[in-house]
Amino acid sequence: MSGSSKERGHGDLLRSLEFLHPESLALSQQGMAEWVAALSPNDEEPLINEAVGKRVRWVAGTGWVAHLTRL
Repeated sequence: MSGSSKERGHGDLLRSLEFLHPESLALSQQGMAEWVAALSPNDEEPLINEAVGKRVRWVAGTGWVAHLTRL
């Protein structure tokens, strides 16, 4: 990532923190259990479909890479 790309990304992050989505504060104050409990029980699909997509892991200095072993 070039210096100017990093600066733009940093600027975007600062702007997103300055102009939070109205629900961000409330969501940030909820615990995970409360958040899950607030999900609609009528949802027909799970929140995450593990059959779709690829398993990845974060490597510092590289970014997201394929995760080849099962957790």
